[in-house]
Amino acid sequence: MELWVLLLTVGFISGYLILAGRITALKREVAALTSSQQTSTVAAPEQSEPEGPAPEPASETTEGTPVEEEVPSARGAQSWDQPEDEEPADTASQDSIAAQVTHEDPSVSLEQKIGTRWIVWLGGLMFALGGIFLVRYAVNEGYFGPGARIFMASLLSVGLLALGEKLRRAPSLKAIANLPGVAIPPIITAVGIIIAFATAYASYALYGMLGPEAVFLLLAVISIGSVLLAAVHGPILGGLGLIGSYATPALVSSDEPSVIVLFTYLTFVTLAVLALVRLRAWWYIGLMAVAGSAIWSLIAIFFVGHPDNLVMLSLYLPLMTAAFVFTPLTPGIEEADDLPWRRILIGTAVATFGVLSLLFVHSEENATLALISLAAYGAIGAVAAFRVQMLDRELLISVGLIVLTLLLWVPIGAIPFELSDAASRGALSPPGIPSELQFYTWVLALFAVAYAGGGYWALPKVGNKGLWASVSGTVPIVLLAVVYWRSTAMETSMAWGLVAGLVAGLLAYAASTCRSEARGSDGAVGAYATAALAALSLGLAMVLRDAWLTASLSLLLVGIAWINASLALPLLRWVALVIAGVVTLRLTFNPALMSYDISTTPIFNFLIYAYALPAAAMAVTATWMRRHKDDLVVQCLEAGAALLFTLFVSLEIHHWISGGDLFSETYEFGERAIQTLTWLALSYFYYRLGQRHGRSVLTYAGEILRWLGLAHLLLAQLLFGNPLFVPTFVGDLFFFNLLTLAYLAPALFTGLYSITAKERGDRQTSLWFGGATLGLLLTFATLQIRQAFQGGMLPGGTTSDMEWYVYSIVWLLIGLGIFVLSFYRGGRDLRLAGMVVITLATSKGFLFDMAALTGFLRAISFIGFGGALIGIGLLYQRFVFPPRSIGDTEDIE
Repeated sequence: MELWVLLLTVGFISGYLILAGRITALKREVAALTSSQQTSTVAAPEQSEPEGPAPEPASETTEGTPVEEEVPSARGAQSWDQPEDEEPADTASQDSIAAQVTHEDPSVSLEQKIGTRWIVWLGGLMFALGGIFLVRYAVNEGYFGPGARIFMASLLSVGLLALGEKLRRAPSLKAIANLPGVAIPPIITAVGIIIAFATAYASYALYGMLGPEAVFLLLAVISIGSVLLAAVHGPILGGLGLIGSYATPALVSSDEPSVIVLFTYLTFVTLAVLALVRLRAWWYIGLMAVAGSAIWSLIAIFFVGHPDNLVMLSLYLPLMTAAFVFTPLTPGIEEADDLPWRRILIGTAVATFGVLSLLFVHSEENATLALISLAAYGAIGAVAAFRVQMLDRELLISVGLIVLTLLLWVPIGAIPFELSDAASRGALSPPGIPSELQFYTWVLALFAVAYAGGGYWALPKVGNKGLWASVSGTVPIVLLAVVYWRSTAMETSMAWGLVAGLVAGLLAYAASTCRSEARGSDGAVGAYATAALAALSLGLAMVLRDAWLTASLSLLLVGIAWINASLALPLLRWVALVIAGVVTLRLTFNPALMSYDISTTPIFNFLIYAYALPAAAMAVTATWMRRHKDDLVVQCLEAGAALLFTLFVSLEIHHWISGGDLFSETYEFGERAIQTLTWLALSYFYYRLGQRHGRSVLTYAGEILRWLGLAHLLLAQLLFGNPLFVPTFVGDLFFFNLLTLAYLAPALFTGLYSITAKERGDRQTSLWFGGATLGLLLTFATLQIRQAFQGGMLPGGTTSDMEWYVYSIVWLLIGLGIFVLSFYRGGRDLRLAGMVVITLATSKGFLFDMAALTGFLRAISFIGFGGALIGIGLLYQRFVFPPRSIGDTEDIE
């Protein structure tokens, strides 16, 4: 087996040398042709006028001097076909034809496409099928023996390969070869390669003429030869050779499969393909090679149980990562026309081999070699991003996959290999870590130190200092959190808190040193400073519990705002937005709140730390950040502060009324009234604050909370929780009872909203809240009268004549008061509202008092209503519609 590997290696090197020599000759020819073109006279063909005579041929000019059209792309594409000692006479005309057809004309007809392109592909397919059918016929008829069949098929394959090369070199086909889609020589050559594949495989699988080692070597030679021929015949052979190369190991079976031979073969094949990819810039062929390498790696990870598998995979994965990443990194890659394709190949390779490394680590119990391979993979990604500054995305992909691998990896066995003895003596046993996780802890610590130190070291030499500092600062914190979670199951630990504090100190030191000229960058300073604050917050979470975790994140916001005030870094603002979102979601939808020890003390309890502190932190952060820039981050922080403060006040009210039981399911009328009043008061506070300072978020917050408060009042205090219908004790004192809180106090805020809206010119909103105010006043007056006659329980008692009379008088007085007030406020809407109430009271007098009241009360009721209506008429005649002067009424009739 080793002999075959040696032969394969020699063959590969020989083929590479032959190809290198051919490339050198081609380069000389291209240089000669370029020099010849530069010395010739170049003129663009003139356009013919619409009405003028027919244009002259391209080979003639008015001076009689032939002009050769310069087509660098066509000539460059043909230069490698032209032998050095051959110079056809009609080169100029051929190049001109080639130039005219190099770029496909979109107006090409369907007939032309079928006749010049599709029929060629169909012919090649039928030619290959015809060869297969001919062999099958000869076998069925028994015309030839196995040896003769293999010999004739080999001759056919060699003949087709020779014919394809002859047609490629034929001067008469030079121009035709450039027609898009018409690749006659490559198709004939491809048919020869297919027949060669079939012949080699038949000699092994059908006739047993070759052993596994011999046919493996033969198929490998054919595959690599196809890849090499693709350099002159085009990507068709490249794709064909690639497929054949990666399929060869699957076609050959062996009693003793060798993982070493397999991956050695795959390595040489992949390197050959990448050499072709780099030579001809066929980056999509490189993507096919990534797929082939990945398939065999997956097979090796999950299905090949061989002792050599670990070693070979641990070498193969990082080697292939390096090959695919560094092959496209040619000098001047930033200005390359095919840069997007190169980045696609690099990104695909980084992601693919990162996932393979993840699976490799998780497939083994101890995975020492797999972890070494993972470390090499990470180093390759970092080195590539270090060399080429534009590969920041690929760096983040590799770092993310490594962190994900370490997060998901769960070591099952004990510490592997020679580390077990040292661990048993306590030399490698960190305190407080279970023995089965000690190796895991050391691995994550090494990765953390590598990324932290490597990123810090690279800062003076890289362009995107902020990104490298972010990686350097973030990875250690994430891995520290993972180890803490695995080791303690998120229990509090002073030791782990001290470790986090140490990491925070180191990151703060890195931030201070980044102010120097070598590492100096606001992005780096901000990244390290934010990481230091994150480590400090993580340490607080390790030491503290319950809402202290959220409180520590909130304080982190203030720290970020302070740093941003000095550095004004855009990255910090978005970090603050993410943290604020986490805090807000955690406190808004917080099932863990039930486990908090809040205490029964009203107001001064744990809710201050859990909700008031985060709300204040967001408000301070928004204020500081707004000084630099008023953007979406500031608006979200303001919204979060308003939401958390509203939750804080509402929870404090519930905690106080329920006697310290925050999770009491009782929701009495008194609490509902206070909650409604609180929401309306906060809404008016937010609304006015937003109007005064031009903060649209606070204005919207006030409007949303206002409508929520009104909806709560309507549903919980008027329709379904009205004490007039639901037995509820509202208090024995007149005025100083729950009715004042439930109806009169909210009416004050709805009235303020109505006045404010009118001042702003929003008549519709003013009418809505004016109507709500009027309804609340009438409701309060009616229920207050009921309470005065019936006591603290409103339903169930008998209504006396005096109570009915008082309803009429109070309603009438309210209407008259609003009507009179309209003359001082000068508002038609207010006057009409008063008239509505007066009409309601008068209707009650005619429809109800006339029938229900008797004696003195009925007389007094009607006398009062009559006098009131007469007075209203006088007011209308005197102030609302006064009579016009004589001079204004010339024709009164």
